[in-house]
Formats: sequence, C-alpha cells, structure tokens
Amino acid sequence: MKNIVKFLVVYVTYSIVFILVNGMMPYSQAFMEANTRTTAGPLDLLFVAISCLWFSSTICYTVSHTKWKGVKLALGVIAVISLVHPVLTQSETLFFGSVFAVISKSDILLIMLASILPLLASVPLAVKMWSKGKSYEPVSVIPIDVKKLAISISMVGFAYMIVYFVFGYFIAWKSEAVRLFYSGATQDIGFWAKLKQNWRENPAIYPFQFTRGVLFGVAALLPLYMGWSRRIEFIINICLIYLCTAIVLIIPNFLFPDAVRWAHFIEMFLSMLLFGVLTGLIMTRASQRKS
Repeated sequence: MKNIVKFLVVYVTYSIVFILVNGMMPYSQAFMEANTRTTAGPLDLLFVAISCLWFSSTICYTVSHTKWKGVKLALGVIAVISLVHPVLTQSETLFFGSVFAVISKSDILLIMLASILPLLASVPLAVKMWSKGKSYEPVSVIPIDVKKLAISISMVGFAYMIVYFVFGYFIAWKSEAVRLFYSGATQDIGFWAKLKQNWRENPAIYPFQFTRGVLFGVAALLPLYMGWSRRIEFIINICLIYLCTAIVLIIPNFLFPDAVRWAHFIEMFLSMLLFGVLTGLIMTRASQRKS
C-alpha cells in the first residue's frame, strides 16, 4: 500500500508539471498556430494520462529496484531518461527537419525542455521516498576492459540499425499513409530497393542511425552500474526506458496525421521492445558483479 501511495505521488507530480510546462512553453508562432488548428479529441486527455503513467512507472521501477541512493541516483535517472527521451528522439526530428517545416530548431529545444522539467520535479521526489527503505550496500562491480566495452556498445549500435530499418520498413512503411506522408507517393518499391534508394538520396541516414544506436548503448551503461539484483530486472528497466520513445506517440499532435502516428507507434513499440531486450543481453555481458 505504501508503494502505491508513493507511485501516485510521483504520477500526480509528473502529470501536473507535464501539462503545465507544455501549456506555458514559448513556442514559435507557426508552431502555436498549427497546434491551435488541431482538433482535440475526447480521448486526448486519456492518452496524456497513459503517457505520464508510463514515464512515472519507469521512474519508480528504476529508483525502487536499483541499489544506488540519494542525489547520485536522482541525477542518474534524470540523465538516462533525458538522453533517451527527448534528446535521441528529437534528434531524429532534426534529421528529418524538411518533413516538419512548421517546427523550428528552437521549438525542438523547447520540446526537449518540456520533457525534462517533469523529470526534474518527479525523480528527486521518487528517490527521496524510496531511498528511505533501502538498506543495500553499494554494489561491487568488476569493470571490463575498454576494448570489450567498445565492442558491446558497437554491437548495440549495429543492432539498433538493423531493428530500425527492418521494423521501419515492414511495419511503418507498409502503411500507405506513411509512404504518402514522407515521399509523396504510395508506391512500395521493396525492402532492398528502399535501402538502395536511401543510400542514393540520403546516405547520412546510415551513420546517423548507427550513432543513435551507440548512444542508446551509452545510455544503458549508467543503469547497468546502478546495481541490480537480477539480470531480468535490468532488462525490464532498459525496455521501460527505451519504450518512452514510443509511448509519447499515443498523444495526438499536429505533426503526424493519425494514420501515420499509429503506424509509427506500433513500429516503435515493437522495435524498441526488441531492441531493449537485445541491449540488456549485450550490455550485461559488459560487466560482472559480485554476489
């Protein structure tokens, strides 16, 4: 019962700050006008509540299961979730900026800030409540050599690239609405032909997505060293954090038509779930813990 009350405190705090900061951010006039033209549906508030529920659950799971405590834990959780979402999420918005002409670079920075502020309000609160009940000793870690670590993170980068393009094509790109939104045409030229087309028209997408994958791996390093009793708990934590990038897509926005948004949600949820498991398996080999 105590844990339920703790969770509700974190959830209410996160939700209130999320709604307030998103309503008060000084976005550009074009951004505000486009957002105003978007018709709010009766389920919009429910979708916001679900998104906040996911982030709050991720925060509470992390702080209650890791062996770190206090300021170190709070800073670690804020840093990891902020890197995954919004930084790595919005970096893709910047990369495909030509598709989203209505949104400026300053708007993207404000979106990042609006996503980080609820973490700054709720994470220290969660840490303070759960740290009181912790009696763990600091975890003893035997770090691996730099070479093995670099190999593990590179493997995560390649895994992300494969997952990104496979799920992007066989789930999102199979939607006619998605093909029309990004290319202006509905023709499906096939998986390998699409990869070749990407190479001809936008070859930077390959090193860009590999780099994003590497940074996802870097983000997993900090939770790895926070101290987990069981490997499965760490893998669940990574999946929760990575899926934050997908769960925000349930909230309607003016950037994506609904058909495109839901196609991306399904693609992102399934791909990041698999990628989270793969990352967890790869990164747990990068450290050995004493029982």
